[in-house]
Amino acid sequence: MNPILLPSNRPAERFYRGGARISEFRGEAVAAPREPEDWIGSTTTVNGERALGLTMLPDGRVLRDAIERDPVAWLGDEHVARWGADTRLLVKLLDAGQRLPVHAHPHDDFAAAHLGRAHGKAEAWYTLEGGTVHIGLRQDVEAADLAALVERQDATTLLGLLHEVEVATGDVVWVPPGELHAIGAGVLLLELQQPEDLSILLEWGDFAIDGAAVGHLGLGFDLALAAVTRTARSAADLAALISAAPRVRLRLPRGCRRVLPTRTGSRARSRDRRSGILDRDRERRRRRDRRAATSQRLDPARAPRGRSARRDRHGRAARGAPAGALKPESTRILPG
Repeated sequence: MNPILLPSNRPAERFYRGGARISEFRGEAVAAPREPEDWIGSTTTVNGERALGLTMLPDGRVLRDAIERDPVAWLGDEHVARWGADTRLLVKLLDAGQRLPVHAHPHDDFAAAHLGRAHGKAEAWYTLEGGTVHIGLRQDVEAADLAALVERQDATTLLGLLHEVEVATGDVVWVPPGELHAIGAGVLLLELQQPEDLSILLEWGDFAIDGAAVGHLGLGFDLALAAVTRTARSAADLAALISAAPRVRLRLPRGCRRVLPTRTGSRARSRDRRSGILDRDRERRRRRDRRAATSQRLDPARAPRGRSARRDRHGRAARGAPAGALKPESTRILPG
C-alpha cells in the first residue's frame, strides 16, 4: 500500500457559511466565508457542474479518470468484481459555520427513476466537534401540510417538526435517505456518504441559494417531496440512528505515519495529542450526560437500564449498529 497525501479539495461558494476550522485543521490560510466542505478523494462533482468537486492527484491527473483507467489498482479485485470502477463513497469534512437548512436526500430507486443517477444519498456523520443536530420528525406530517410549509417558507415550524439532539465528539449519526435533517451551527464532522450531490431543500431564506429554482432538483416540489419521509421517529428509532463510535485500534502500514491532516509542526501535534488524552474522560462523561438528557426529553417515561441489560466491556449499555449503516473499507487515498 502506497498512500497518496492529498491537498484539500474545497468547492467554492457553497450556499452556507463555514470552513475556518478546516483551514486550521489542515494548517492552511483562512478560507473564503463559504468553503465549509472538503471533499476527500472525490470522484463526485457538485450537482450541475462538470468538474467542480473532483479530486486532483499530486501528479496532475483527475482521480476519477485514474480510477476508470485502472480500477483494480485503486479499488482492489473484489470491489471491481462487484461494483466495477464505481467507488460508491464520498468522504467530506464539514464545518457548519451556520445551521444548515432543513433538507433530505433521495434514495436509490427515486434517484434512478427520476434523475437518472446511479445512487441516491445515504450518509453517516462522525462528530469531531459537537453541538446541536436536528433529525427525524417528531410527528407524522401530511403531504399537503409539508408542501404548504415549504411554499410559505415557514422555517421555524419546519425546524420545530424535527427532533433536536445534542451530539458530542465521537458520536455517530446515521441519516437514511429521505430523512429530514439539519446540522446545527458549530458542528464539525466527518461525513461518509454515497457519491452524489443531491439535496431536496425545504427552506432557503437565510442561505445563498435560489431554493425555489433548484431546491427540488429540477423535478418540481410536488414530485421531489415524495422522496421525503413523513412518518415520525420514536425515541427508540432515534437511539438506533445515533450512537457512540466503537473503539478501534488503528493499524497503519509500515512506513505510513500520517493518515489525517494535522496542525503543522511537531509542537502542535504533541499539544493536540496531550490535549486529547486529558480530555478523553471528560468528553466521555459529557457524551453520557447529553445522551441521558436527550433520551429523557424524548421519552420521559423511559426507565433507566437495569442490571440485566447487556453491557460492553466498559460497563456501558451495549447498542447495535444502525441498520444499513455505511461500513468503513480500506482506502489508498489519504488527505494531506
